[in-house]
Amino acid sequence: MNEDLFVVKKKINIGEAELTFRVLSDLALQDRDEYAMLAMARRRRELDDPNSNAHELYIKGLEVAPDDELRGIVLLATQTDLQREAIRTIQQAPLPFPDNASDEEKADIVAKREAEPQRVLDEQNAFVTTRIEEFSKSIKDLNHDELVKMAKQKQFEQQARLVSIRAFQDFTVYASVFEDWECTKRYFAKPLQVSELPTEARAAFVIAYFNQVDVISPLDLQRRFMTGDSTDSAPQSSPPEPTPAPSAQKKHRK
Repeated sequence: MNEDLFVVKKKINIGEAELTFRVLSDLALQDRDEYAMLAMARRRRELDDPNSNAHELYIKGLEVAPDDELRGIVLLATQTDLQREAIRTIQQAPLPFPDNASDEEKADIVAKREAEPQRVLDEQNAFVTTRIEEFSKSIKDLNHDELVKMAKQKQFEQQARLVSIRAFQDFTVYASVFEDWECTKRYFAKPLQVSELPTEARAAFVIAYFNQVDVISPLDLQRRFMTGDSTDSAPQSSPPEPTPAPSAQKKHRK
């Protein structure tokens, strides 16, 4: 039995600091989900506000973007959604040993277990490839207004998800890291302090928690990182960078 799977708290060095990481309590888990949901709701309001920077950066430029760029945005976002769906729905089979299994039967099960990760990966890739091809054909003849509407929807969904993932991670680190072994003094005063850390420092805290404290199997880790579902999983440690609307991208190039 792997005792590391049952860690409640652990001393971990981050930079020059020796800190105590503690697994989140049930109450903290609930607070973390609420924090992430509030962050998602705020982001949606910002995107919906024509006077906000978020709307200017991610939404406004879509209205004047060329149709090919809009299709590209929609296809990329849809492919990500399909990858998440594939990982949720296509998973490894348990493959237990039969009762009173012979040596030959056990060897057969072991061989199947070794081949199972590749089988799952192949099925996931086929799932995504088939559906993205079908989807690409379905949007080929959409007019500009239809593409703009679809691209805006995808940007809303992507932005809300990324902000939720970041808030989830920030609260996890805030609520789990302490200066002392007794866990009486938090290292961070609020989740926002975690979010404001330099990228590498923030990633070190997030990875330390999910790799050394709240330890899970490699398969579950892959599923959690890709799905980003806070109800039963931990989102990926480094969310992909959001894609600005085409006009905003041009402004940044100047």
